[in-house]
Amino acid sequence: MTFKIFILFAVLLAQTTTHLAYSSSGEVPQFRVLDFVKNGANPNDLSGVAWVPETKSYFFVLNKKGLVYESDENFNHKRTISISNLGDSEEIVYLGMQESNGQMYPEVAIAEESGRIFILTITEKDTYDTLRDGYQFTMNPTNENWGNEGIEGLAYDQVNKVFYAGKEKSPMAVYKFNRPADSSIKSVQPTLLITNDQLKGHISDLSGLFFNEESQRLMILSHESYSMLDMAEDGTLVKKYPLSKYISKKVLKSIKSQYEGITIGKDGDLILTSEPYYYQQIDLKYL
Repeated sequence: MTFKIFILFAVLLAQTTTHLAYSSSGEVPQFRVLDFVKNGANPNDLSGVAWVPETKSYFFVLNKKGLVYESDENFNHKRTISISNLGDSEEIVYLGMQESNGQMYPEVAIAEESGRIFILTITEKDTYDTLRDGYQFTMNPTNENWGNEGIEGLAYDQVNKVFYAGKEKSPMAVYKFNRPADSSIKSVQPTLLITNDQLKGHISDLSGLFFNEESQRLMILSHESYSMLDMAEDGTLVKKYPLSKYISKKVLKSIKSQYEGITIGKDGDLILTSEPYYYQQIDLKYL
């Protein structure tokens, strides 16, 4: 039986527009290859994802490469955006539409693992520089070198203009802070919102974060635990979703999949991104 499953998996993986696995409900969550990432110059580092409903676009950020891809609502490549002097970028989040030269464009924030956050309005240009375009600030409450266990998730409440930042581990944490009033503010002091003790009974690392405007709760992703948490700001767990319900841990490990990004996309579907170049689309009613 296991042998047959892996034969089927190998066939499906070769077809980039075909589903890889079936849910227990009989529905088919889409887990697909992003060809423009896989076939690009840096194919192995897909990290965060953001959905812009006004332009019907997804933005995907790559880890450490200074690259952002834009796709249409059906995940077809539209353009590649280069951002110079961008560091270990882990997450991208949509902030809202901003006016520039009489037109409206999406504004995004990109979080680096160090705690640096870069805010940029993405116009028709395909090339940007963090030293010249947009503005940046840091959030690092301990002023430590977090190394490879720093900020992995960034979420935003557009109504209240509040950021949430998720630290990966050692310890895990979710922080909350107001968006800086203007570009002259170079650092913020966040409030510790959800502690390691509140998280460690449910997940072993934090790899992505999203603020659900509808529920007013946080969606917390973990690649080590193959899980997603629906959690209130006070750390109360509403529900834990085992993502391996759709694709077994054995299969995920075999393709070296690592959940990294999370957003609510077109039609309210849950969109998950995974290293090296996968995305998964799940109708929330089947979770």
